[in-house]
Amino acid sequence: MSSIEILTALSDDDRASIITGVVAAIRPLLDTRLELVFADTVSVIGGVSPATLDRLRKSWQLLSVKTGNRRLCRAAAVIATPESMNMEGSGNA
Repeated sequence: MSSIEILTALSDDDRASIITGVVAAIRPLLDTRLELVFADTVSVIGGVSPATLDRLRKSWQLLSVKTGNRRLCRAAAVIATPESMNMEGSGNA
């Protein structure tokens, strides 16, 4: 089973717990090298719903996310979700 299959099989709460654990582990880097943190972890959170991302952002677990046309916090990471990819590609459908 690939990591993508495992990620999509998890609930939003499970993914939020994983993100929280990853962020806690890399907390020392957050103040110094954000680009290193998000370059390696942005794919981990690609399947999380906008509501979960918003909850994480509000609790300062996640510093920046953009899903589709919705920007959460400041721009440091862009995440492509299946929903945002469908919104962009289905303009003529």
